Amino acid sequence: MSRPTQFRGTVLFGEFELDIETAELRNNGSKAVLPGQPFQILVTLLGRPGQLITREELKKQLWPSDTFVDFDVSLNKAVNRLREALGDSAEHPRFIETLPRRGYRFIGVIGNGAGPTVTDPVEPHATDNHGSVDKYVAQGATSHSARGLPAPRKGSKHLLRGVITILVIVIVVVAVSKRLKPRRPDLSRAQITKLTDSGRVRAVAISPDGRYVVYALNGGEEESLRLRHTATQSDVEILPSGPGFHGLTFSPDGNHIYVVRSDPKDPYFKYLYSVPALGGSARRMIADVDSPVTFSPDGQQLAFERAVVARNVIELRVSNVDGSGEHVIATIENGDAGLFQPGPSWSHDGRTIVCPFRIHSEGIRWILASISVPNGQVREIYSDSAAFGRPVWLGEENILVPRYDAAYGRWQLWTISYPDGKAQRFTNDVVDYDQPLDISRDGNTVVAVASTVVSNIWESPAGSPSTAHQITFGGLPMIYVAETGGGQLVSSGGDGQVWRVMQDGKREIFGDLHGVRWLSTCGSLIVFTSFEANAITLTRVNEDGSHLLKLFSGDLAYQGCSPDGRFVYYVNRHRPQRVWKVSTAGGPPTEVAHTMGEGVSGWLDVSPNGAMVSYAFDQYRPMAWKVAVIPDAGGDALRTFDVPGGTARVRWSPTGTALQYLVTQNGATNIWEQSLTGGEPKQLTKFTSEQIFDFNWSLDHRRLLLTRGGVSSDVVLLSNLR
Repeated sequence: MSRPTQFRGTVLFGEFELDIETAELRNNGSKAVLPGQPFQILVTLLGRPGQLITREELKKQLWPSDTFVDFDVSLNKAVNRLREALGDSAEHPRFIETLPRRGYRFIGVIGNGAGPTVTDPVEPHATDNHGSVDKYVAQGATSHSARGLPAPRKGSKHLLRGVITILVIVIVVVAVSKRLKPRRPDLSRAQITKLTDSGRVRAVAISPDGRYVVYALNGGEEESLRLRHTATQSDVEILPSGPGFHGLTFSPDGNHIYVVRSDPKDPYFKYLYSVPALGGSARRMIADVDSPVTFSPDGQQLAFERAVVARNVIELRVSNVDGSGEHVIATIENGDAGLFQPGPSWSHDGRTIVCPFRIHSEGIRWILASISVPNGQVREIYSDSAAFGRPVWLGEENILVPRYDAAYGRWQLWTISYPDGKAQRFTNDVVDYDQPLDISRDGNTVVAVASTVVSNIWESPAGSPSTAHQITFGGLPMIYVAETGGGQLVSSGGDGQVWRVMQDGKREIFGDLHGVRWLSTCGSLIVFTSFEANAITLTRVNEDGSHLLKLFSGDLAYQGCSPDGRFVYYVNRHRPQRVWKVSTAGGPPTEVAHTMGEGVSGWLDVSPNGAMVSYAFDQYRPMAWKVAVIPDAGGDALRTFDVPGGTARVRWSPTGTALQYLVTQNGATNIWEQSLTGGEPKQLTKFTSEQIFDFNWSLDHRRLLLTRGGVSSDVVLLSNLR
């Protein structure tokens, strides 16, 4: 096998020009930056034109052996993205030919008749009396002669040596300047390493020198704080199990970790603590902190967010590093002051803090905003309907941020340029990169939490709900499940599509639908929500896929259907929240009632007789979780019940005499039932493992339908970014 060509500069092939240094692919005046893995594949193929590059060879080149990724799926995606960039196809290839089950081969013409487009590969030479510089120059002279330039005459040796000296100086200066100039992050050089394997990580941060990672380990209802040495993989507990963590940050000197942790009696009220990095007593510093903290470059100040729920306001606050001198530097009006914010990030020059915010408007709108530290001026850098996680600065001109892709139901990492706000996808993996994110001081290593969801459809007889058997296996996670009037199951999940599930567990796509989230049957109709034009759109369709009708579009949540299929109920997300209903035949929505407490926290459901609506809500002072039952015609609540914290999915029992809801304890989710007449709730299922994402009853009430599985979350390092 011949040696691969070592490219420098640019490579021409077909109508394309590839810049090896910047990964820019140019075509007729337009240019795009190839993502890391597609770029690396293209360079490898160009280096051995006409030769087979096996899939195994590409896998080893793209991912180290301890990388946390589905190699075959990720390689297929990377090759497909490369083909998209080249306008190529597997069926009729112009550049990349697929050899089934073996690998790929570059079949295009390199050079395109425009003269040499790559510098000649520099082969190693044996050392002789002339030295390596003369050998390099001799190669350069041969190359110039090939281009038709006159060869130097014998009498021009001194001139030639002078030119050589100048060239060497230029090469050294260019090399040094490139080394000193901060390089842009490049995923083609990055290594992705799975650092933990518990599957129960919830928050993470990395020390400034990149040697240590701190993370929260979930143990059911409680979490502990652990420190891991990235090189030796040794692990030690810093804080024992207790209330959950919501933000972790190393101090600039790496000696302390600043943690945001829930109040033991109120998980929604949080404090900032400081704890020595190698373990010790935690010191409470600031109360009512709703985000991770970020430090100024000089380490003298820290910034955090505080949500004022009643006024839909988010405050960005700054204090001294010891917690004193706390004050507001900016206020975000009409912000979604939810239970926790992704968190701020202080720029390297100390003049700017960037924060993601969800803004209440007619549609769904997230913004990445910059706040001037000297004067508190707020400027929008970038906006989207997709949710953002915690940003980190890759340099003065690039920000890395987790971003949710609704079309595929997955979180990936994106770069957003500063200050012009141009967004570009950075990763394209089969895992989710959750909202926590942090970066080492040199910008070379990023730490994240990578998650995978496994969820399948199960069913059990009504008389023995714990004896469930699995219907679907593997593949995309199935989250919502319902039965149609024709007796077929429909489900939506991890890919934004609707699936029809056969009795043997096989699945087929239902309609040409995208970005689908919630799904339910509504009488003889199927009703779902999807992301469209910066809003959540509520749509109904017949069971055979005909007569699709959009009912409403806006910032809605927690939908529920009437059993007769006449109405769909929902809640507006912005406060004050209200319950609304809209006819499945079309027309404007009508208000049903004001919601109770601080906000709705779970799905609406309608009683079998259509006369009552139930929903879960939070009450802050005193802290409590409750379920309300209101009349369909509106008015005061008929009943309220206390429920365990975290209760989300609430459904009516088939008889309409009780409410059923999900409770997760000790890592297992079960269904509980609360009678409308009062009394203590009773546990219906006795599962000892796995999470229930959704449950429903078959139309004849003889079968309980479940989606069960789990979420596995671990720490991953993205290193060698520069």
